[in-house]
Amino acid sequence: CLADNPMDGMEEERRLCYVGMTRAKKILYATFCKYRRSFGKYGNMISKKVMPSVFLYESGLIREGDEE
Repeated sequence: CLADNPMDGMEEERRLCYVGMTRAKKILYATFCKYRRSFGKYGNMISKKVMPSVFLYESGLIREGDEE
């Protein structure tokens, strides 16, 4: 089970990311959001700053500082 070992889960996510990238026929669009919104306990909207996936860095699609 992937939940038993977090590193196995990370390796599976990495594999799936690269499979998706290599299946792009002509163009690959890689996007990420800077903020995610969710509803708080009392129904108020909460914005949380998030970082791009580590796989975007590993693949060379973005570099440190590109997310700003």
